[in-house]
Amino acid sequence: MYGNQPLYRQDLEAIARLPLPWEKLAGARILITGAAGLIGTVLTDALRYVSREAGLGLTVCPAGRSAGRLRERFGPAAPGLEPQILDVTQPLPGGVRWDWILHAASPAHPLAFSRDPVGTLLSNVEGVRNLLEHGARTGLVRLLFVSSGEVYGQNDALTQGFGEEDYGYVDVLAPRACYPMGKRAAETLCAAYAAQYGLDTVIARPCHTLGPTQTAGDSRASAQFLREAAAGRPIVLKSRGEAVRSYLYGADCAAGILTVLLQGEGGRAYNVAGPETVSIARLAQAAARAGGTEVVFDLPSEAEKAGYSPNRQGVLRGERLMALGWEPRLTIEEAVERSVALLQSSSKEESVWHC
Repeated sequence: MYGNQPLYRQDLEAIARLPLPWEKLAGARILITGAAGLIGTVLTDALRYVSREAGLGLTVCPAGRSAGRLRERFGPAAPGLEPQILDVTQPLPGGVRWDWILHAASPAHPLAFSRDPVGTLLSNVEGVRNLLEHGARTGLVRLLFVSSGEVYGQNDALTQGFGEEDYGYVDVLAPRACYPMGKRAAETLCAAYAAQYGLDTVIARPCHTLGPTQTAGDSRASAQFLREAAAGRPIVLKSRGEAVRSYLYGADCAAGILTVLLQGEGGRAYNVAGPETVSIARLAQAAARAGGTEVVFDLPSEAEKAGYSPNRQGVLRGERLMALGWEPRLTIEEAVERSVALLQSSSKEESVWHC
């Protein structure tokens, strides 16, 4: 049974309507690591929806370390759904094969970076290494690594945003560098395995992403704004909100990643970002309007500041991906309004996301 929220079904339907070569996936087994996360949830639900609508006969294998979280997101195992309890930082079990892998397992919010920098680094570096090793042994068709726009680091001279060949400064001795440096190293591992073992790898670099499938512990500003707005509480802004970012709705991000998976050129990286740029203040105001509340200001704690990105400008240029035919469906205001509505609905029902 599909998710019982009409707005969420519309998101899945929009992905299914994309003019992508879905037939490439017919009969395949697809592993999605980090499946209970914001992006992984939509990828899992979208592939299940597409499989049913197009008769692809996919076996979608959402993976995570917690059986409880996987059941909460996707329900019990069912035809076409095989949840996998995996810690990608450990060698993967033998006797199982996946045709396609989408590797999205990584801590991705500030408090996680400050509390567990070692785990953040290893989930990317050891995680992608173990998946590539497994793929080399079992005849993997393609691995897509979900990287991050944070690989670009800091370069305020790039006033037009980061293209895929633009890189800036990362302080490698700062504990928070565990995230961007882990993503950089994992990308290089993808390139190395492609060169040495002939594996087909491709990289997606999402911009800042928000949506109703965010996890309860997500400490990113956008996630906090949505939670507070859904509860009708004031939106707490911990700066003047002048920093500018590229933002995408989760379903738009998933659509971009699937476009890279099926149409991206092997060995290349693709920014998953639209043309719209958004200040933190604008995002906060959008959340306040959606929740019928107001914006207030507060200073961050030291633990929060330790996990914050030092970058004032986090704009990604998405022309390379848009050349493949992808474009975002929602503006940031539409994305925030939709997310708040779905979060409010989910708080009233036992389950929203089961498909």
